[in-house]
Amino acid sequence: MSETTPSEDISKPFISFWWAFYVLFAIGYPLFAMLTETEEPPHLGQVAPFVLTKQDGEPMHFGNDDRPVIANFIYTRCPDICPLLTAKMAELQKRIPASDALLISISVDPNYDTPAILHQYGTQFDADFSRWHFLTGEEKQTRAVVESFQTIFEQVQTEGSDTPNILHSEQFILVDQFGEIRGFFDDSPQGLNDLMQAVDAL
Repeated sequence: MSETTPSEDISKPFISFWWAFYVLFAIGYPLFAMLTETEEPPHLGQVAPFVLTKQDGEPMHFGNDDRPVIANFIYTRCPDICPLLTAKMAELQKRIPASDALLISISVDPNYDTPAILHQYGTQFDADFSRWHFLTGEEKQTRAVVESFQTIFEQVQTEGSDTPNILHSEQFILVDQFGEIRGFFDDSPQGLNDLMQAVDAL
C-alpha cells in the first residue's frame, strides 16, 4: 500500500468558530429585530383640545395630560353594547399601567347622563377615577367633541320605549400625548391586543 505524499495532501478549508458566530450574529440579529419590532401606529388626524365635565363634577381639560388617551363612547341607559364596551375598558384598566394611558368614556346621552349618574355607572365597573374619566357636557359641546374624534352619534326614535336608542361608535380610539389619533380598534380580543401593542409603540 502506497503512502500519501505531502504534495497529494489536500488541506481542508477552516473557518474559526468565533468567525462563524460573528457572521450569524451580524446577519441574524438585525433580521430578528426587524421582524419583532413593534410597528409605529399611523397618524390619522388631530383631536382639538376640549373641556368636558368628569363624574366628580370637575372639568377635564383634554390635552393637559402627557399620557396617551384611550377613548370610547357610551351612555348609561344603553341596554346592550355599552355595558360590554365598559367592561372591556375595565379590562384595559387592569392590563395597561396608569402611567401608560389615560382612559375616557364620553357619554352620547349628555342631557341624561349627569356627573352623578356617570359616577354611579363607573363604580359598577370598579373604575379607578384617578385615571379613567366618565365625561359629559352640553349636547352641542359633546357633539363637537365626538366629531373631533372622527365619529358621530344620533338618537333613533323607538316607539313604545322609554329607553333611547343612540347610534354611536363601538370602537376604542387611541390618541397620543400630542392629540393625534393613532388608531381605531374593535372590542374583540384581537382588537384589544392590537390596541395594547399600539400603546406600547408610542
